[in-house]
Amino acid sequence: MIAYFLRRGLRALITLWAAVTFFFILLRLDVDIGVLALDLTASQEAIDAFNTRWGYDQSILEQYRIWIAGALQGDFGYSFRDARPAIEWVTERLPKTLQLSLAGFALMILIGVPAGLIAAIKRGTATDRTIMGLAAAGYSLPSFVLGLTLMYVFAVFLQVLPSTGSTTWAHLVLPAATYGLTGAAGIARFTRAAMLEVLGRHYITAARAAGASPREVILGDAAPNAAIPVVTMLGFSAGQLIGHAVIVETVFAWPGLGQGLIFAVANRDLAVVQIMVMIFAAFMIAANFLVDMLYGLLDPRIRTGGAKHG
Repeated sequence: MIAYFLRRGLRALITLWAAVTFFFILLRLDVDIGVLALDLTASQEAIDAFNTRWGYDQSILEQYRIWIAGALQGDFGYSFRDARPAIEWVTERLPKTLQLSLAGFALMILIGVPAGLIAAIKRGTATDRTIMGLAAAGYSLPSFVLGLTLMYVFAVFLQVLPSTGSTTWAHLVLPAATYGLTGAAGIARFTRAAMLEVLGRHYITAARAAGASPREVILGDAAPNAAIPVVTMLGFSAGQLIGHAVIVETVFAWPGLGQGLIFAVANRDLAVVQIMVMIFAAFMIAANFLVDMLYGLLDPRIRTGGAKHG
């Protein structure tokens, strides 16, 4: 078990390093940072002085060496817009994004998993068709459209919730609902499919023939075996949450990483963009690493390289 965790952990670290390196090169490839950062009317002397001040006049390889050496010591560069360490600018916004992502993810699970289970158990009934119809609508609806719709209904028409800001828990409701409802639609569809596959297997039929109650069949046999594919989907959804932050936080003026990334890109604040890309990649990789760990716990054959390990 420990060897399995170490292998997955090493693979996650290598993937993070590769992603960070790729974006580091991509952000600097054939681009004069001084021209992007300064006003278009800036003189060539000012552009050259800026590039020299921030080290952008050196080769990409040398910039990368300096950045890696600094990052290993906790120095991720300076925001030339705020003239302070980029990590400070980013960490001020990180708690807001985590707060919103966790609330949305919890809502996604609380709605999506039970809805999928009920639809599978009630297969072919009006309940099943209603749940799947709502799930299809939610899955096909862009998150910014859903967010603006919720904002209009609850903030403008009913006036029971604030539309923007983050000062109270009431401000969290609409952006978290946008996260949760968008993700719950996909989770419900996936959970239903996983449960129907398990419910059609021979050992479920055998359990029913042996006199097991519907509750015992669902909770004791079907749900645990349908958990692995559902965990996979939840892992991917968790990784995508922070990516969706760019859209949801912009719609609701939520002061998190997503809104901050838009600001940093618009201001060509390269050090801030670099560290945000690293955090987004780390979040996605961590979500997949967690899925791998849950795989290993749920199915011992995966830890030992069995059939499902592929």
